[in-house]
Amino acid sequence: MNSLFRTGGIHDGTKTIIIPRNSKPSIATSRQTTKNEKNLSPEKLIEIVNKKYPSLNIRLIGGRNLVAKDRNGFSDPFVVFKLGSLTLKSSVCYKTLSPDWSYETFHFSCNAMSAEYETLFIEVWDKDFLDKDFLGRVSIKITELRRDSPTVQTVKLQDIESGEITLELTAHNFGVINTNELRPKHVVVGQTIQAIRKSHPTLEVHLISGSDLIIRDTKYSDPYVKFKLGSTKIKSAAKKKNLNPVWNERFQFSVGVDNKNHPLNHLEIEVWDKDFFKDEFMGRTSVDLNSLHLNTSQKFKLNLEGVDKGTLTLVLTAQHFGIATDSNNEAAYGLCSVQGLRPTMEDEHSAILNCTTPQPHMFFAVYDGHGGNQVSKMLSKRFHEHILTQMNHAPSWMYEDSEIVDAFCSFDKMYCSQMLDGSTAVTVTLQKKNISGHWDIMCASVGDSSAVLYNNGNITLLSQKHNVVMQSEKERVLAAKCLVEGTRIITKVRDCSLAMTRSFGDSSFKMDKSLPYEKQAVHAVPHIMRAEVDLNKVERNSGNVFLIIACDGIWDVMTESEACLFVKEKLDKQKPRQGQEFDLESICHDLSDRCLHSQDNITALIVLLK
Repeated sequence: MNSLFRTGGIHDGTKTIIIPRNSKPSIATSRQTTKNEKNLSPEKLIEIVNKKYPSLNIRLIGGRNLVAKDRNGFSDPFVVFKLGSLTLKSSVCYKTLSPDWSYETFHFSCNAMSAEYETLFIEVWDKDFLDKDFLGRVSIKITELRRDSPTVQTVKLQDIESGEITLELTAHNFGVINTNELRPKHVVVGQTIQAIRKSHPTLEVHLISGSDLIIRDTKYSDPYVKFKLGSTKIKSAAKKKNLNPVWNERFQFSVGVDNKNHPLNHLEIEVWDKDFFKDEFMGRTSVDLNSLHLNTSQKFKLNLEGVDKGTLTLVLTAQHFGIATDSNNEAAYGLCSVQGLRPTMEDEHSAILNCTTPQPHMFFAVYDGHGGNQVSKMLSKRFHEHILTQMNHAPSWMYEDSEIVDAFCSFDKMYCSQMLDGSTAVTVTLQKKNISGHWDIMCASVGDSSAVLYNNGNITLLSQKHNVVMQSEKERVLAAKCLVEGTRIITKVRDCSLAMTRSFGDSSFKMDKSLPYEKQAVHAVPHIMRAEVDLNKVERNSGNVFLIIACDGIWDVMTESEACLFVKEKLDKQKPRQGQEFDLESICHDLSDRCLHSQDNITALIVLLK
């Protein structure tokens, strides 16, 4: 989202040069270059070629829902571009069905346009040790592109069950001049709000282990697991002579409707014993997908049916579908998480209403990833547990600034120190006092995600945006020998830039071994702010006290006051009857719809205190 990596591979003739990701572009050309051209930087030379010759610039962004070709449930995809006799190949993204090529850049040019250069052919392959497996192909008529105007396209792969890739194409010295002559196919920009909301729901299955399985052979069994969702079937590896197998395999399903337009509500699971002639049944179970929470990993230990014994342990993660609201006697929350116009979804969140350790509390957080989603996913899965572990011996942990700072920094050092992508974090913890109706609220944040409290007409910003606009942040960045260009910071080590000065991950900005952690150009030392709420002073259950926790996709479009007044107006219009709940999820969607033109991922949490 706010991270930029300069990458590329360039071809201009019979010779191909593959440039690894995160390196500057290089040029291979069949033309006779002049002495002046040889002295130019690669970027400047591309600029000159774009002005003189028909050329095509490609920025490969990412892919989604690719077919799994390896036994681990993933693929190692790479992309091959063919234009006439010219060929270019991307880098490989390992063990993923949703690769992120981080705008890897390619450049084609020719002396003059001819029929052979009118169509760009794209193939996606899975890289194996000795061979490669086909993952789909597609072609684009580049003469239909708008001249000198970057066009983002999401194209569906053909000759394969599923998969799509997103790329940006720019045509120079050819193409449609009048932008009204043609509207390119598959362009993401211009989707309806409903289409943007439904961003390819997927189910990730992490098959961990089985235990106490039944014997089908003399003393053991050779178990494997079959998963079925609609017409899609995936099979795990077989574990020889094992009644307590450990698989640790991951699979991914597209979630939607079947051929008869029936929703796919159940994941069907069967365990079989692998035999030479005929496999034997070892039990079945299923999971109701309607019980999954949106973008949240949930662990299941399932008893096998149809046999005397046996259990399976697995983790299911619902992406872009699932329960997005919950409540108890004291609070309720609604959630909306929308990919929007971005090629990939990098936002994550946490929403925990009932936590009893070390003291009863509620925990909510939004993690806005950039340059990938590894760090944001790690935060959503482990950060709350990490905080509890750190605070286990501190009964008043909400009030200890040093303890919270240690929890943030230790997590960054422990889990994110080698990760090039990064993430913001805005966390809000609510703890009820002994006095009825009194709440303590603590917000800790890094980066540019924000939280705001609406308390009976009073609006309080609980977080702080960390960027070079703050003089103290800018001075630290410069002292760490990084550059500042406009509102971004740039490191010389890996040639990448960042729009914030505090985050998890982003290890390229934390590599100066001569500096302590808190003096690095970027670190994860949080801003901490507390507030108190007395619900006895307001009309209860009337929508007068709530929090909005959201990524910058909201705050780039609306101010904190505008967002609070927007939500309050929606709450006043609902006015549910006694015993009924506010529809906070629909209000989150309305808030997100209002901000969709931010061009960013959007995640918003509304927490209502009763």
